[in-house]
Amino acid sequence: MDSRDLKLKQGAAISISTLLIVVGFLLIAQMYFTSTENQAMTNACYDQGGLPVVERSLFSITFFDCQVDL
Repeated sequence: MDSRDLKLKQGAAISISTLLIVVGFLLIAQMYFTSTENQAMTNACYDQGGLPVVERSLFSITFFDCQVDL
């Protein structure tokens, strides 16, 4: 194996590692912001005297309703 092949493999490994780190960071950030949004909407619903109904997936809120008894 000559140095050119070694440099090519090192470059590919660095690129793949960087891509995995960036994708991981973006997924964790999306989960964090979804959780923060869910918490804010839920707290606002409780402040209005309601009961929140939340359906969510791992990365998004699929349904939100605040049931307020008048």
